[in-house]
Amino acid sequence: MIGKTVVALAILAIGAVGMGMAGDDASVGRNASDKFEPVMPVYALMVEQDRHFEKIRNLIRKDQEERFAKLRHAGLALAEMANVNTFHENATEHADYRQWTLDMKADALKLAGFAKESKLDDVKRMAKKINTTCNACHDKYQ
Repeated sequence: MIGKTVVALAILAIGAVGMGMAGDDASVGRNASDKFEPVMPVYALMVEQDRHFEKIRNLIRKDQEERFAKLRHAGLALAEMANVNTFHENATEHADYRQWTLDMKADALKLAGFAKESKLDDVKRMAKKINTTCNACHDKYQ
């Protein structure tokens, strides 16, 4: 029995090494020369950010089961979308666009932090700030 267990563990270990799982998880499936490139056009990304932000607004307005956990998740997702924005061509060509994406990312992370602490008033404050940033950017680039 012990022999079969050792063989099974050895096979799993070899498989993990072969799939690149034994090392740094961030490097799985990537080469050092790989560069992140967004696959979604800026306009489509902004539309999805709008839809996602509406989800945040709804969570703020209505007390729901697991409200703060959902708000935290939504804040982190919005921050990640803003992170993707920083890789778009507009971010390298337009300083205002880049600053708006960085502001949205930072504010969405703050929103997520306040949600983790169940601080609804602070979540609302950050949502208003994010909305102002989004509107300024969308007025110019969407």
